[in-house]
Parts: sequence; structure tokens; C-alpha cells
Amino acid sequence: MFTEYHHVAIRSIAAATPTHVLSNIEYAAKVNDKKYRRRIIYTGIEERRVVFGDQRTSDLASIAADEVIKKLGWSKNSICCLIFVTQSPDLISPSTAMLIQAKLGLGKDILAYDVNLGCSGFSSGVQIMAGVLAATKGRGLLLMGDCQHYAPGTEYNPGGIIFGDGGAAVAMEYDEDAPAMPCHQMTDGSRFNVLYGSYKYGRVMDGNAIVLFSLNEVVDSINEFHEHYNISRNEVDFYALHQAQKIIVEGICQNCNLPNDKMLRAYPKYGNTSSASIPFALCTNTSKLQGKGLKVFTCGYGIGLAWSSALITINDDAVLPLIESDYVYPIQFSN
Repeated sequence: MFTEYHHVAIRSIAAATPTHVLSNIEYAAKVNDKKYRRRIIYTGIEERRVVFGDQRTSDLASIAADEVIKKLGWSKNSICCLIFVTQSPDLISPSTAMLIQAKLGLGKDILAYDVNLGCSGFSSGVQIMAGVLAATKGRGLLLMGDCQHYAPGTEYNPGGIIFGDGGAAVAMEYDEDAPAMPCHQMTDGSRFNVLYGSYKYGRVMDGNAIVLFSLNEVVDSINEFHEHYNISRNEVDFYALHQAQKIIVEGICQNCNLPNDKMLRAYPKYGNTSSASIPFALCTNTSKLQGKGLKVFTCGYGIGLAWSSALITINDDAVLPLIESDYVYPIQFSN
């Protein structure tokens, strides 16, 4: 589905990561496992960050949200919509967005809800928020992220070494003069069993199938996006793709003929941070983002299966450097 959104601007983007580092490289050397070392080579993920103690995804997303609110000088009562994209909510119900509204001290005259999306969360989330703001003509916070909450002794299990914890916030606002935001959204629920999470089995992933999906359907969709909107690679200042792992990110880059110097990367030090990975790619590369009205092609893809793209326009000062924090907001639950 191709859709173009109008009159909505992205004012600021922030991302937050915990300080606790898990080094895949150090662990591989310690256990002297050749297979494990090979896995690190083709994933390209040298280390990642994980929460510990009581910190949750909502805390990291809220830390990022507080920073963009402070940067923009927004009144908290002026925010009319809060959307939280996550697969690791604080509670089964109600929506964690409602808890975040209280954590951030936002006004009560606000729409707040969760969206259960994973790796396509950023590019799909900005479309959802754009639709809301086009109708409300107000301000919104799009929050996203996921945390793994590893059981002790499972932090380096082979199936989990690509995943890092993180949260992010995108401040968006209705603006009559904002440039158009062309988008593309695709979903194929018939293949949900390639990557899913369940109460009975936990997370299940067919890694080979995900790689093939990424290097086929996702590649095709990126090429179709450029063709449909008649946008050349030269018109795009940077590419920020979902930071799945090296074999996928670099494969998409090569198969789509994307300029390597325009590709933003965060996966080597932070891993796959699910819906927050595109903000991570931006916020860890602020030194490269120089100029006003930068055109950044974003593409998320994964669980669902879902894949989506959005060409966003941002200024260099809109993207904040990555925040490191273990802060836990005071609203806590005993069960």
C-alpha cells in the first residue's frame, strides 16, 4: 500500500540505551566456541546493551520522550496523542502508553494506546501518528522499543545474541508547510510462524527464512518505492534500515544498490533493538547528519511478517545523540 502523508513534521528523535554491556566477542573467546565466533562474524554484532534490575522498555522510551519534550520546550498539556510501539509491555493490560502518560506527567486530554509491532515499528508508527495528527492538527509522541529481560544464565544463548535493549521517542506535529512523507506498507500474516512469540513456546524464529524474506520481499519493496515515487538514490541523503544484523543490512544495501556512504549503522555495538533500531541508527550517527531538510529513507521489516518504508525529512539538530541511562521511573508494580 503506497500512501503519502501531508502537513505533519518530525520535530525531534531520541533514543535511550541501558549502560550494561554484553560483549559477544569476549564471551566467544571465553568459551572457545568456533561456531559461536562464526555467528558473530556474520551477524556483525560485537556487543549489545541489556536492562537489569527493575528497568523496563517503558522507562527507556520515557527517558527519550522527556529529552525531546525538553529540547522542543513543549508544554506537556499540548500533546494530544501518545502511541507506544512495543512487544514487551509492562502489563498485559491496560496499554503501557497509559502508564507512560502518567510517568511523563502529560495532560489527561490525550489519546494513548499501544501498538503490537516489532521491527517495522518505526516506519509503520510514523504513518499511524501522521494519520492521527492530520485529523487532530496537534502534537504527538511516538514511542517504541523492546527489552529482553533475560533469565540469569541465558544472556548468551545462541538464539538471543543478536538482540539488544532500547527505547526511542519521535516528536511529531501538524504543520501546514511540512513536506510530504511518502510511505509504503506491506503485511503477510500467512507467514507469521517464521517469527513469532507465544505464551507456550516463547520466541520462535526461522533465521534462514527471515534472511530470505529480507533479501527478496524487502529488497523488492525498496526498489519499488524508489520507482513508484520517482525518487533516485541521489535524492536521498541517508538510509536508516532496521538494524537486523550484518548479513541482512549489508545484503539489502548491495541488492538495492544503496550508496554505502549513505547507510547508517548501529548494529555492531547495540544489536537488533527491534522497533527502536532505526532511531538507534540515527542517534548513533549524529556527527554524519549535517544540514537542514535532510531526506532519510527508513525501512523496517520483520515479525508479522510486516515491512514498511517512509521517506522522512529532518534537520540535523532534530536528532539527539544516544542517551545512556539506567533510570527507573517511580511508578512500579509488585506483580
